[in-house]
Amino acid sequence: KKKAPPSIMAKSVSTMQHSVPAEDEWEGNDDIFQFANKGELDRVKAALGGSASAVDDVDENGMTALMWACDQDHFDVVKYLVEEKNAGLSRQDMDGQSALHYALPYKRLAYYLAEQGADVRLKDVDGVTPLEAAESSMMETEPEELLKRAKST
Repeated sequence: KKKAPPSIMAKSVSTMQHSVPAEDEWEGNDDIFQFANKGELDRVKAALGGSASAVDDVDENGMTALMWACDQDHFDVVKYLVEEKNAGLSRQDMDGQSALHYALPYKRLAYYLAEQGADVRLKDVDGVTPLEAAESSMMETEPEELLKRAKST
């Protein structure tokens, strides 16, 4: 039996830009990116200490702790990094992806970042904005709602 060809109108499903490191790759690598990726809020707080200077540090892919927390839907970590440590919402990784790009599969997180001032029109290296990504994929995030919640349009 032949499979039907995909429809031109079919929506694509976004996949994570960066794969989650295997458990053994994290071993002995106690850093803020690992803690944010795993949603370990207490360890994120400890890694940052009393200083917010390291909050926007990047890993080898240009990803911040905020991006890792968004990628794995760790709302409590995201909220702490944004509200307590003023994490940069307009920071972009090597592919131009922002925290909002990573948060799109999780509507609660995406709407929260938009409300906090994340730019829904910040383009990645392919020229795709979070707003466009929400429109062209099977994300739960509704583009209209994202735009409505955005501080600047």
